[in-house]
Amino acid sequence: MTQRNKKLKFDGILKAKSRSRGAIGKANRIKGANAERFIVNDLKEYVAEIQRYAMMETGHIEKGDVRYKRQKNHNWTMCQVKHEIAVPSYIYTNLEGFKIMFVKKPRQKWLVIMDLDTFKKEYL
Repeated sequence: MTQRNKKLKFDGILKAKSRSRGAIGKANRIKGANAERFIVNDLKEYVAEIQRYAMMETGHIEKGDVRYKRQKNHNWTMCQVKHEIAVPSYIYTNLEGFKIMFVKKPRQKWLVIMDLDTFKKEYL
């Protein structure tokens, strides 16, 4: 019995497996794919190579939505693309007038947030 099936087992009865793709919803998958395509197209002129990719393409080894190489001989940089209504509005309010914002939750890593234009101009 696989690890996943062990988790699904309840009182000796195997629950029906959840749909892997159906959990997200078609509209959200389309919205995410459109956001990924936007980032790829917007950054094409700034990097040597950029592409959307799925974990299935890498045998579930690499996670991410988009990867790019700044120069041909560089390693891939993996990126997550999130286009969500759940992004806290205070991020946009506090970033106003600044190039970069550093944020951290208790017992979590520091994160760096910047707008896309700053990223393109100063880091690519």
